[in-house]
Amino acid sequence: MVIGLHHGYSSPGISNAKDLSYKITKEFLTIFEKKHGSLICKQLLQSDLSTPEGYDHCVQQKLFRTICPALVESASLILESLLEKYQEKG
Repeated sequence: MVIGLHHGYSSPGISNAKDLSYKITKEFLTIFEKKHGSLICKQLLQSDLSTPEGYDHCVQQKLFRTICPALVESASLILESLLEKYQEKG
């Protein structure tokens, strides 16, 4: 969403902005997945949040306080570096 707001387009006729948003998003996802091994919460937490057992496991292991904040921080740092990178080019 941040990439779209920062590099998105405001009218349908501006396709190059849309293309840039897609490019940056793809790069973001590639970097995050390479760094963390997945884009899927179930795999990142090694627990299925859609089940009571999986959710309880995350709570008991304090994954919401340890793993999740670290992943959000990582995502924000990746995003920040990409926005800087493409700001220089844009």
